[in-house]
Amino acid sequence: MLVSLLLSMVVAGAPGSSLAELMASWKSGRTQEPVRLEVYGLYRGSFQSFEVYSSGVGIAGGQKQFVYEARKLAKALEVLEKHGFASMPEQFGGKPRPTNKPELYSAVALRIGNVEKTVVQMRDGERSPQFARIVEKLFELFRKELASGKSVGSFAEGLQQILQGQLAVETLRLEFSREEKPGQFSTFTVAGGFFTFAPGNGTVVRGWLSRDKLLELAKALAGLGAQGGQVRFSWSRAVSLEAAVLGKSFAAQGRAWASPTAEQAASFAKSWESFEETLRAFIKENLPRAS
Repeated sequence: MLVSLLLSMVVAGAPGSSLAELMASWKSGRTQEPVRLEVYGLYRGSFQSFEVYSSGVGIAGGQKQFVYEARKLAKALEVLEKHGFASMPEQFGGKPRPTNKPELYSAVALRIGNVEKTVVQMRDGERSPQFARIVEKLFELFRKELASGKSVGSFAEGLQQILQGQLAVETLRLEFSREEKPGQFSTFTVAGGFFTFAPGNGTVVRGWLSRDKLLELAKALAGLGAQGGQVRFSWSRAVSLEAAVLGKSFAAQGRAWASPTAEQAASFAKSWESFEETLRAFIKENLPRAS
């Protein structure tokens, strides 16, 4: 989650829309755009994080799924409105030059549809009391839910629970990279139902995937038979996959290695061929073209 907070950016939404307008529209029911709210910061003596979705699902610390009452998301948006989140700068504090020490102190990212804003408080320099109140109130709002939640024992277990409806599809994380031409890579990522696709030609498309489409991805991943950990296998071009469910992860890397890979990796390569074909077809059929 922390990585997505650091890398997130404002993305243009519908013509004339603004984050403030979308918050008001969502609260009043005039829009049904998907919502994701991510929060990171110091709370009750330790650094914590959580994310909540308009589906009523939340994830605490990237490792536990919880459910919450729908009205709480509307209350969270009220907190953001009251303290002027939409008009805040993207960063408070920070040093003129980066250091090798952790510099992020707290962060809040809100996405409604394709419009997103992230505000961060750095450890050093200017401190914003208003932003500090936002972070504290959001943690307090979901305090009860953060103390509960469901985790999984392995990546394979998490996938099966998604497919069986025991875990929400928002818990799935995926990043797939493929060398299209020498030195040119395409990248497809999915986190919490939101995708980013960069075909490698300098363009990027973003959007939300439906629950059914996310289940298709989970099924394709399950077909790899991965239990977790890492696999290195021989492949004709450079490819990589990183996937996770509630913090339990799996990674695979394929390329023309100088030395032969293990027998298990050779078996995995056969499963990978089917997976890659399925994933490439999924991208082609379900994602809008980059422009």
